[in-house]
Amino acid sequence: CTNRLLILLSMVVLIPAVMKKQLVPLIRKSMLLVEGLHAVDIDIPLKDLCVDDEKFLQLVLGREFHISLSRTVPIRVHQIDSIVTMLQQKFQAQKR
Repeated sequence: CTNRLLILLSMVVLIPAVMKKQLVPLIRKSMLLVEGLHAVDIDIPLKDLCVDDEKFLQLVLGREFHISLSRTVPIRVHQIDSIVTMLQQKFQAQKR
């Protein structure tokens, strides 16, 4: 059906610049252990980005990080408003 959508809850995680620089050796080590790793959304192999530290920091760690809070769930278009309302109510209750 063309009236089905997928919903996924995620949150943005802000990582301080100092911590990003500390992540570089970990990412490089994982690149050596797992062949063929790519930077998300730009589809460039990590090994190609390791040549230039500034480019590596900017392209790999200079963007927002998202953590998934749920699995992807198919919904129908007519369910959007009720799901948004329900989630707003649940998150409001969590803030208290």
